[in-house]
Amino acid sequence: MYNLEMLMRASAELLGRGTVGTTYKAVLDNQLILTVKKMDANKTTITSNQVFDHHMAAVGRLRHPN
Repeated sequence: MYNLEMLMRASAELLGRGTVGTTYKAVLDNQLILTVKKMDANKTTITSNQVFDHHMAAVGRLRHPN
């Protein structure tokens, strides 16, 4: 499991901005590459729980062959 401190120390590259937040490519100290979605609190507070849960489920299903 990764914690916020590990992610904050990682080098990061902006991949894009979406409807609920910004996506980054993060490279941890051990060279593990992760995609991190930073949720924008201003955008998620006006989103219903159902919409938020649907978005999180979709993100959770994402897999990359590499």
